[in-house]
Amino acid sequence: MSSGYNLGKRRCSKLSLMFTRKDVENINRITISTDLSHSELLFFLIRNALEDQSFVYTLQRRFNTRDQYWVNTVKKKGGLEYTIEPYVVPENVAYKHIKEHELLSRQKGPRTEKVDVFFDNEMERKANLLAKALGTKKATFLCFVALSQVYSTEVLNYLMEKFNKNPKLSLLPVTINGHTEYQFYEHQNAAF
Repeated sequence: MSSGYNLGKRRCSKLSLMFTRKDVENINRITISTDLSHSELLFFLIRNALEDQSFVYTLQRRFNTRDQYWVNTVKKKGGLEYTIEPYVVPENVAYKHIKEHELLSRQKGPRTEKVDVFFDNEMERKANLLAKALGTKKATFLCFVALSQVYSTEVLNYLMEKFNKNPKLSLLPVTINGHTEYQFYEHQNAAF
């Protein structure tokens, strides 16, 4: 990880995330469709996920393995504020480790594609807190967050509405043999 100044002259850090070739193909298709760079797209997706209270809560309910860490989120004017509180794991709840999730279990194969993402200090602090609460490394956690957003149909629809300017570059998720792939299709506008 290297540090420097970027993102509007604010101090930031660069982290390299590793993905499988199929994941990068889907990320490439999204970047072509939205006219964003890889780094811009992943920064946007991860930032929005870390600023979503329900995403953070659900993530911890499913994967929090450390009883001394529970990250509470409070809405403030500039976004979410993270605080750590002690947490007692309920007896009848069996947590899975985040590495066992299907998005990361397929990452055990060859990860040959690297994507650099820039984070401001606040976003990096939030990622560190959540990664610690989930008992995993920051890069593994951020890779999971990025993939969970890339393969979310709701997020894809939002990206197509917000950033897609060319109807010939619209994306459609197609599941083949249990793997989701994005394919280009020409969006027919019903307003003719």
